[in-house]
Amino acid sequence: MIMVDSLGIGIELYKKEKKMGRIYVTGDIHSEPDRFNTENFPEQKEMTRDDYVIICGDFGLVWSEDRESKRETWWLDWLENKTYTTLFVDGNHGATRC
Repeated sequence: MIMVDSLGIGIELYKKEKKMGRIYVTGDIHSEPDRFNTENFPEQKEMTRDDYVIICGDFGLVWSEDRESKRETWWLDWLENKTYTTLFVDGNHGATRC
């Protein structure tokens, strides 16, 4: 079953009557994770660590090359405390420095 939701595209996977984890895909958050609050993404209230949010490109919350800044540490902790698992792929804005 494929469903479209507030985050972008969500995919629910089923195997032999057993519900498997859900996968939500979004991109280009550019250091603005507002879309992950419960008002914009209410589906997360029912999500578990078996559910995944994949951010495709231009994540922007982790930039330091040598060590985490306080801001990055705060956002990484914030993501870690979510009920779901977050995966991301850097985009062209994350791969280069100005």
